[in-house]
Amino acid sequence: MKKALLTIVLLSFGIWGCSENTSITAPEKSDSQQSFLKVTASSSSELMKKSVSETIDGEDGGMIKIRIGRKEIHAKGWLDFPEDSFEGEEKISIRLAEDFAALDFEPSGIPLELPALLTLTFSGLELEGYDEIEDEIEFQYIDEDGNLKSVDYETLIVKRDRGRVTVVRAELKHFSRYGFTK
Repeated sequence: MKKALLTIVLLSFGIWGCSENTSITAPEKSDSQQSFLKVTASSSSELMKKSVSETIDGEDGGMIKIRIGRKEIHAKGWLDFPEDSFEGEEKISIRLAEDFAALDFEPSGIPLELPALLTLTFSGLELEGYDEIEDEIEFQYIDEDGNLKSVDYETLIVKRDRGRVTVVRAELKHFSRYGFTK
């Protein structure tokens, strides 16, 4: 009887520990991932342009035009590098973060002497159901420890009825994931 009871208990713990709802087999989403605004669902996401790349000479400065996505879900704007922002030439890549109103900037190891200035409009966001959303949305980045950190910027504009947010002249002092959070 004791062996049967012990077997049942061990099987129960084994089944519970292997279920998808436990953190033993599936880590929970980080707070930073849960905080980024979500884009609206789309069945044809594989048809959209997901990145843009350009070689920039850091001593001369330059600008990358950003047009990523498609009509319903897209990021438009530019990333401006002032003169002497970094040494040498680098191929800069900007990639749309899947399912979120965020962009990944690479390569991550470039030391920026002067911040790059990002002006970006992100459209196709799920903004219904928020009250006073203008006070809740921020533009932030993920630091090396996975924490969200605020970014200095000139203006943040939220158009709730259009599912659109804009940040003007956000200061990117390094490259990582930057995006709109709630």
